[in-house]
Amino acid sequence: MGTDLGIYCVLYFKVDSFSEPKGFNDSASLLLDLNKKAQEEDLGNICIIVYDCTEKTSVCKL
Repeated sequence: MGTDLGIYCVLYFKVDSFSEPKGFNDSASLLLDLNKKAQEEDLGNICIIVYDCTEKTSVCKL
């Protein structure tokens, strides 16, 4: 049993009051690290998707 393909979805949310995961300044650096680890474990058939849920500054407030 098993599968040949998979999706790993990560919700990224980082604000002053919630600073986890430590070591990652943005969702792109987290995605790069997860993809690197997936390749090291021979999980190339796993699609990693990171959704950045961090609140963005509104255009009208810039």
